Amino acid sequence: MLQFSKRIIPRGVRVTLVNTRFISKTIANSSSSASACSTTIHLATISDGFDDSGFAPASMDAYCSTFQRVGSRTLTQLVADLRETEYPATCIIYDHLIPWCLDVAKSFGLITAAFFTQSCAVESIYYHVREGLLHLPVVEAQISIPGLPPLEARIRPL
Repeated sequence: MLQFSKRIIPRGVRVTLVNTRFISKTIANSSSSASACSTTIHLATISDGFDDSGFAPASMDAYCSTFQRVGSRTLTQLVADLRETEYPATCIIYDHLIPWCLDVAKSFGLITAAFFTQSCAVESIYYHVREGLLHLPVVEAQISIPGLPPLEARIRPL
């Protein structure tokens, strides 16, 4: 998403990159180039309901449920706050793994686009899992998915 943002800014688009509060804290504390980008990419945060710890202490189901409930509320507030500025949001480009962003955008009448951040191979694996063609946890040493080379499963003990 950061690379995409860097590519559209020269075309006159004002970008606000939104992260969770926890992720934002880890970026601010790292030695990455996030601060170098902040002059052209505006940063904002929303809550996922786990501002101090990220998703580590929660099950995936609990995290996703809380993120949808709290995240949609705090994203709604962010968009509402931006409406009161010189630069109101006109479009939300969201990671396809958080589809509830579409509902927030629709409630404001904003243009939307899902951004697929995973490779085609990963999306194909997700599809095969969802359709029941690949079962988790993987127990085979090698997995065959049409269109991909044979995949080697690295099974780690719990």
